[in-house]
Amino acid sequence: MSEHALPRSITDELTVGVEEEFQLVHLATGELTPSAPLVVPRAEGADPTGGRVEHELYLSQVETASPVCASLTELRRVLGEQRAAVARAALTEGCGVVAAGTHPFAAWPLQQLTPKEPYVGIGERYAHLASEQLLFGCHVHVAIADPEERIQVLNHVRPWLAPLLALSASSPFWEGADTGYASYRYVVFGRWPTHGTPDPFASWADFVRLRDRLVDSGSIDAPGRLYWTVRPSAQFDTLEFRVSDVCTTLEEATMVAGLIRALAHVSLEAVRRGAAASDTRGELVRMAQWQAARFGLDDTLLDLAPTSGDGVAMRPAADVVGALVDHVRPGLEATGDAEAVEAPVARVLATGNSAARQRARVSSGASLTELVAFLREETAAGARRPARWFTT
Repeated sequence: MSEHALPRSITDELTVGVEEEFQLVHLATGELTPSAPLVVPRAEGADPTGGRVEHELYLSQVETASPVCASLTELRRVLGEQRAAVARAALTEGCGVVAAGTHPFAAWPLQQLTPKEPYVGIGERYAHLASEQLLFGCHVHVAIADPEERIQVLNHVRPWLAPLLALSASSPFWEGADTGYASYRYVVFGRWPTHGTPDPFASWADFVRLRDRLVDSGSIDAPGRLYWTVRPSAQFDTLEFRVSDVCTTLEEATMVAGLIRALAHVSLEAVRRGAAASDTRGELVRMAQWQAARFGLDDTLLDLAPTSGDGVAMRPAADVVGALVDHVRPGLEATGDAEAVEAPVARVLATGNSAARQRARVSSGASLTELVAFLREETAAGARRPARWFTT
């Protein structure tokens, strides 16, 4: 542990949990299949982790929620076991599981909304937006017990969200076309009225006033409709990071969760020593995230790092990701996660994120149906169950 490592007490406080949204696909055609009513109960019974397997907006979606984990090692194990449980249940019902922010060629008008609340209400209220919400994300929860500290940590993490999106981007295709974006999921989600990253809050009470005004006015029907890229969870005493596409591989999912936990770590330490958060304007935060969604790791990104002079400059994506890793390294070292996170980050920078790998596969001659099969293989890689569960 370096001399800059954070107090062990903070490390113990920051437990972590992850929600992953998966696609259910036909084994032969690669098409999305509305099999969640069969897969969810079977996967719940097969999940050994004590987490949850749940329905989502579409019948072709399944969401897993990990139990609370104290370490990244524990989190990787349970995420692998949950992926395995869902894949086994899906295979029993004649379908496969894919982790990618969008399906490469599915037509959204052919998909069926889950006929349960709150999904029926979401469909009625948001109309066409809900109909096109064929998206799959990764949500990382970090426990921060004190509400005041929770909202101040949110203020501190705002400039660092874009490189997390660039690393996780896994949604270049939409309805059979290459969109030109690394994360088209971010673009589609961005049309919702409560998407985006909020401006800094003066206090927890400031956040509560905004949340309650939106609910009391009828603008939203529940606090959970705040679909911000980072938000105080409506259910738990956590800060919930929602900026990432669902990560195709288990290694990438663990890597992103480790970076986020470390980011919360250094931010909470900054809050406790009285350091002011960056006052980066929301327009710049949004532009940085758009740049990450558009180009992923393949071009320059807008660097908002508070330590970068005036904090606004276009830099190579690898440099912006490197600045994030440098910023969170004290947190990684304090938790013992430095090697477990930094090595996967280096691999992604060297070989490409999921979006780049998908494009490379298609450029080499693979059909989009073959791409879905490739994504199934990557989704299963490293999961803690026999490989035969993931193949036809």
